[in-house]
Amino acid sequence: MKRTIALLATALAVAASSALASAPAQAGDITPTIIGGKPASEPYPFVASLQYTREGVPNSHRCGTTLIDAEWVVTAAHCVTNADSTPMPADMFHIAIGNPDRNLGEHIDVSEVVVHPDYGQGKENNGDIALLKLARAATQRPADIGYVGVGDDVRMVGWGRTVEDDAASLATYLQELDSTLLDNPRCVAGDEWDITVGDICVDIPGGDTGPCYGDSGSPVLAKDHRGRWEILGVVSRGPGTGCLNGPEVYTSTHYYEDWIWSTLS
Repeated sequence: MKRTIALLATALAVAASSALASAPAQAGDITPTIIGGKPASEPYPFVASLQYTREGVPNSHRCGTTLIDAEWVVTAAHCVTNADSTPMPADMFHIAIGNPDRNLGEHIDVSEVVVHPDYGQGKENNGDIALLKLARAATQRPADIGYVGVGDDVRMVGWGRTVEDDAASLATYLQELDSTLLDNPRCVAGDEWDITVGDICVDIPGGDTGPCYGDSGSPVLAKDHRGRWEILGVVSRGPGTGCLNGPEVYTSTHYYEDWIWSTLS
């Protein structure tokens, strides 16, 4: 997520943009993990861990991503941009996909990073969404882009921290948490992370469960009439400077669907 430009970014926030990215081949920490969730009850084969080399560790988890086409995944823009909102080099990233254990997933290199043109263009956090082209097609079935209404059931998944102030609690096994879609005014806290056009608002059940550092870019899902999971949005940010300070803002994949498909084509 993006709290200081990254709800899911750990505390390496870069000065001006606080988008948690630390230098060229070593971006910063991005963290929300789902606090109060439980181990994934099913495979979610379209969900992937965005990884990079950090402090000599080649498969460090940075953010969540979702396969929406055989060769493309979607994530949050702040996961793959520098402090000035420019894209980081594609060759510093790869994804691990096809296994809820992020250490066991199939590795596929990223060949291109495409950030929405609205991202970083103003004081509002518009366009916190990015598409990553894979170096080769994934074998898993992509998730469709869906849409649900206020009050409908949704499910958050991610590999973020399970304890806010414990960096070692970053999940290895994918976590899930059921929640509800709220009306947008519920994600207005009066700070710079307020919801904007193109976002959706997701409840944090009980006020003490929800995304945290490391969950940025991870999807919120809902089932369609066939019982298949669809992606509704990607974790962007929440109010305040920590986790669980209020409902979470997700960038709506439905809102940006025209841009997504025009980019893929």
